[in-house]
Amino acid sequence: MNKAQYVSYGIGSFSFQSHHVLRRLGVLLACFGIILGISQSVQAANQPLPPEWHFDVYPVPRATEWQPGPKILFVGGIHGDESGGHRSAAYALQGSVSRGDVHIIPYINRQAVIMHRRGVNVDMNRIFGEPKPDLPESAVVRKLSALMQNYDYILTLHDGSGYYSPTYQNSDRNPMRYGQSHIIDTEHYSRTKHGDMCLRCVADDVVSKVNAEIADQNHHFHVNNTKTGESGTIHVEQRASLTYYALTKLGIPAFCSEASKMLPDLRHRVRYHLKVMQAFVDTVGGELMTPPDDLESIGWYLEDTKRLEHVEIAINGLARRVLPWGRLYLLPGDTVEVLGFGNREHHGWTADILGVGSNVDTAIPFAVTQESRIVIRKEHEVQGEIRLHMTENPTVEFALSVDGAPPIKLRQGEVVVMSNTLVIGEALSRSGSTGDIVNFSGYVPPGGSPIPDDRHYLITTEELDWRYSVNKRGLLYRVQGLASDHRTSTGEVYIQILDRHGK
Repeated sequence: MNKAQYVSYGIGSFSFQSHHVLRRLGVLLACFGIILGISQSVQAANQPLPPEWHFDVYPVPRATEWQPGPKILFVGGIHGDESGGHRSAAYALQGSVSRGDVHIIPYINRQAVIMHRRGVNVDMNRIFGEPKPDLPESAVVRKLSALMQNYDYILTLHDGSGYYSPTYQNSDRNPMRYGQSHIIDTEHYSRTKHGDMCLRCVADDVVSKVNAEIADQNHHFHVNNTKTGESGTIHVEQRASLTYYALTKLGIPAFCSEASKMLPDLRHRVRYHLKVMQAFVDTVGGELMTPPDDLESIGWYLEDTKRLEHVEIAINGLARRVLPWGRLYLLPGDTVEVLGFGNREHHGWTADILGVGSNVDTAIPFAVTQESRIVIRKEHEVQGEIRLHMTENPTVEFALSVDGAPPIKLRQGEVVVMSNTLVIGEALSRSGSTGDIVNFSGYVPPGGSPIPDDRHYLITTEELDWRYSVNKRGLLYRVQGLASDHRTSTGEVYIQILDRHGK
């Protein structure tokens, strides 16, 4: 009799007239405890995660000619310092599925990825089925565990030490290493949602397909059966892993891909994970077309997706696009909100407004009362830092006429492209006044002036002194509003010069 039948029997047979009333009362209370525990678990899984622990699930786009098939989940980033896993997961989203559905969580352990650490408070891959209630990682695991029930197969993506070998060869290639292996917890499992299943057969097929495309035999994959549930296993810790929990508690065949940390570079790890993903989906009955997996294409992807053109920021609800390394001038108490990032791959980016919130402050308005910085990261790498300065009367916007066009108004922090000429008009301050001094850093008007006011002059690119440009490259200049001391900036916008004028 299974648990569901036992619970049903205990409740349905309850009777005060029975001489077994006390025993059945105990059964009823036990069943109530089970139901209450399940209810509390479901409620916990439905609770929203704090922003710094939130994770997203993305579907790989379906191809035009799509057919139904298995539903597969890829999970990356459970260990934050294993970049091959989460970068390949993110890159795979540029592929397409022609049979079945593939969903991807690139960054399940967001905090660990940002910190570039294996774990933050605990190893997240060691608390499945053994949650620690006071840790935020447990809330993530509960939510993921509830989500996993919707899938037919699961593949987790890791970077492992050395190279796995069934026999000892040297300190880098032996049974205790994980790199270049496809991990299973057992050879067969009879209680999957698909019935009795040969996990070894699936893994063998995946490894065979992948190795056929790897010329260097030193980089070949091997099947690594950790024998997790057996009494003599040397991998007892895996009993609290995602794959073992998915298999034994949810009946979902779950596998693990480990690319070696000893491979030449990140490109190789991403490449091999992509090959495993494609082979895995094919083996379990789906069809996945991954993006190009040659080293040149992967290298271009890794560099291109770190480039940040601008950051979308709202000050007191007014949005603007600002430079990743720009400056903003605020009145203490102004509300700042990072709305988004100017990059074609939006996932993996976070904004941290120092001194408020957490290290994930995107899409949350915060009142800023003192000088601070907004640190922009792609995963763990800093790709921008916007300085927040406090001033008594910030300049709100600037009037500019570019290349003879009618005047436009730029909000503080914004950028405009200049080809030949520029005329600076009036600047509007927070108090509502106009007529503030405006200085173009890098321009000196005819005859010079003791007051650095450059309004109403026709400024040409040939007159600009590249030594005063941002980064001294002659391609980007500041136009600043100045306080009454003629030296202190109260706000600025930026003039981008076409490359042909650069130094």
